[in-house]
Amino acid sequence: MIQLVLSLTALFTLACHSSADTEYEPALDCEHSRGTAESIDTGVRIELRARLENFSKTVDGGREEQFHPSIVLPQVHPWFRENLCEKDRYNQPIFMLAPIPDLVIADLKTAAAGPHKDALAILSGDFWAKVQRMQQKGLKPGFLQFSKDFEVAGFYEYHTQTVGLDVFANPGTPDHEYRHHLQKMELPNPRRPRRLSARCAEQTARFLGELDATTIQLPHWVGAFDGLAAEGEEPRERRYPQAGFLGVNLNYPALASTWVKAEECPEELVTAVRKIVDRTQVIEMAATTLAPRLVNMVHSLARLLREQKTACPGNEALCQLNLQRVEKTRAEIRRLKSELNTLLTREAKERPDYTREILLNMPYAIKRDLNNYSGAYRLIVRQAKEGLWD
Repeated sequence: MIQLVLSLTALFTLACHSSADTEYEPALDCEHSRGTAESIDTGVRIELRARLENFSKTVDGGREEQFHPSIVLPQVHPWFRENLCEKDRYNQPIFMLAPIPDLVIADLKTAAAGPHKDALAILSGDFWAKVQRMQQKGLKPGFLQFSKDFEVAGFYEYHTQTVGLDVFANPGTPDHEYRHHLQKMELPNPRRPRRLSARCAEQTARFLGELDATTIQLPHWVGAFDGLAAEGEEPRERRYPQAGFLGVNLNYPALASTWVKAEECPEELVTAVRKIVDRTQVIEMAATTLAPRLVNMVHSLARLLREQKTACPGNEALCQLNLQRVEKTRAEIRRLKSELNTLLTREAKERPDYTREILLNMPYAIKRDLNNYSGAYRLIVRQAKEGLWD
């Protein structure tokens, strides 16, 4: 299921690539992997990180060609150059993946080796291990060509077993989309509701599906920003769009709750949905305050360190003052990271409990209909923790 529901229009054409290093050869099919003897180019990945961390939309809300999957993925690993199959999905290109070999996963994990999780998931070996795991479970992952009218981090499509991903997918996106698969497997044939209208049951099931999948995603955000201005690494003044994507992800339950209409659903159900969303918005507001502040402090630290190099020579007093500011800023960065991680960890632990409690306090007839109609409702009430590695 899509993480943001928008219409499908406005596509851009696959254009020529800038160099031989980024060109890809469309595979005839994605049933078999085409090997490559090339290794990961560390310099290319460093440049790619810089571009991704400085990403911003174009004036009309689109993306520059350099963020196209067929350009980005071969820079992550040369194997992708010959193992992307361009398919058409409702007149929108999607680049399906051939089975990812274990050696490629090992390369990706080695290239991403470090003490911190990466909010830019495609640069993380763990992300690709999850994508490979999806393939092993019979799903078909691929990467969407971005359209400003279909702006998603991922989607799951039951009838084709397709999982669509974006090059800006976050660390928990594969877990989110796989959870939608489990929701469908939990109840592949919903029964007609008796107390709820068909439309109310459908929209509530959609809301619960996104609530459940986003809850499963929460723990994967913990630590995702720890690498920013980490000890021993030079801080950089970049846009870090991941901070904004966190806010979008945390806002999704509130967005999805608008599908449950008061004019179509019983008051008790609408009230339960509102209680849940009132809780989720507490974490959303707190996190969307902390993450941008963290980025701003990283920028401040970068500027202070730059001033240190130019202002210190010949001015001892200014140098000492600047050093104090540097240490104060580093301490604030550590505090913000800790507070953000604590917030996300606590919500990941508490949300399954309060969501279940609110749902179980609804009248029996509503619970019966949802139990017979929504796989997500069943998983939430059962507090099922199954995931990709089960």
